[in-house]
Amino acid sequence: MIRVKHRDGRAVPTRKDHSVLERAPCEGSRGRGPCETLQLQMPPYDLSAVNAFSGDASTRCAHLPGSPVWVGEIAWRAVVRDDLLVPSIGFVKESRMAEDDLATMHQCNIERSTPTRCCINSSDWNMDVALFRHFLRTLASKFEGQRFSQPYLHLEFEYCLVHYYRVAQQYELPEAGDLVFAAGRWIADCPHAPVGTELHPVIAMAHQRLEQRTNSEPITVAHLWVNGFFTGEPFSIDLYPPPRPSPNAFLILTKPRDADVTVGMSVAYDTDPDALSHVRVTFSGAPRTLDVRSTDGFVEHHPGRVYRGKWTVGWYIEPVFRVVAVPPSEW
Repeated sequence: MIRVKHRDGRAVPTRKDHSVLERAPCEGSRGRGPCETLQLQMPPYDLSAVNAFSGDASTRCAHLPGSPVWVGEIAWRAVVRDDLLVPSIGFVKESRMAEDDLATMHQCNIERSTPTRCCINSSDWNMDVALFRHFLRTLASKFEGQRFSQPYLHLEFEYCLVHYYRVAQQYELPEAGDLVFAAGRWIADCPHAPVGTELHPVIAMAHQRLEQRTNSEPITVAHLWVNGFFTGEPFSIDLYPPPRPSPNAFLILTKPRDADVTVGMSVAYDTDPDALSHVRVTFSGAPRTLDVRSTDGFVEHHPGRVYRGKWTVGWYIEPVFRVVAVPPSEW
């Protein structure tokens, strides 16, 4: 057997007898050497414009917080600029249908009732996201003491854009606890007090959760969605597999055929060099601008550009490669 050593602790097939070398990447707890802190790997998002804005988002509004939406007031005002695609990553705290949306500022209006209220006009699907620290500046609210006065980033998109996929293609909307990536127009929501920041509309979104397969092995299930607001500016989403179950486990991926779910854009994917930590999905398209109405900040949705796909990422254990333990003295 030819033994192959790797300083990062990954396991590799040997050249003769289809065995796998097993080595722990961190032996500090057993006195065999120092441990290294693993850092979260993410696509190289450009957050320079977000980090450069250090003020209070309410200063972007033309009227006092909580004032009515007067004729001529921009209710949804871009914090920096309209064409800035701002990404965010975090865990979903709440995901729900909106209540009392303003009909004149939405393309789709749904009248519904609840046990306590009648004839509610709902258009948007709303989400609150607890952000990873890299994206906290997208809150852009007053910094009070050791935390932001706005605890969660608010996301909104018109429900009618995903209704067909939910009914006909088993698309699952985000739920509390899901890991979510979202990118969209970064705005100050001027009509509501206290003024907070939102991604509105959401231009692209991917939420993922861990599920159990029939053979009891966990698998990551992700729903990816890009809509007609997409400007074509390339962006990437990382999908994370469950913990690797054994050294002879190999990453597996399932996805729909691009031709079946892609309109007006390109999609590509790759993995980290060792195919051990993530699958990176990248979208791009021909440039086009957001159609923002100057009177109130409403953004018109245009057809001809969409992606909606369910991806899974998991592990396949290859029984041909047996696992052998190598004593530390032989590393």
